[in-house]
Amino acid sequence: MAKTLNFVSLAGNIGNINPFGKDNNGVNVSVATQEPRKEGNDWVEDTVWHNATAFGHTAKYIQDYAAKGDYIVIHGKLTVREYTDKAGNKQKPVSISIKECVLKSKGVSKGQEQADSRPATSKKPEGNTDPSDDLPF
Repeated sequence: MAKTLNFVSLAGNIGNINPFGKDNNGVNVSVATQEPRKEGNDWVEDTVWHNATAFGHTAKYIQDYAAKGDYIVIHGKLTVREYTDKAGNKQKPVSISIKECVLKSKGVSKGQEQADSRPATSKKPEGNTDPSDDLPF
């Protein structure tokens, strides 16, 4: 049997940040991406919204350092929940379970400028994910 892989990488701007759970140990984040398409002779961008969820240290990192409009790169997996709504309809929403993330704002990784005040349990942002930067070679 062939091995399979459930892995998602997504980069976009944060819409809403909604903490939940006991002691706010989880967070729901909406992430907007833009998809260009040609309409006649012009190019237009469609905004697509993605729902993502984080727990534990990753959720705390997002709650402490993220803000609406910030650029975020997330890595995780797709998850599908199934439930019946109040009207009796079966629902199957798809979301992303965040395993890692990097926050960017104004060209600086969030948390780096506040490295001394950041809790020791938070994961430090890694790498440079700004698509406007030049390649190193």
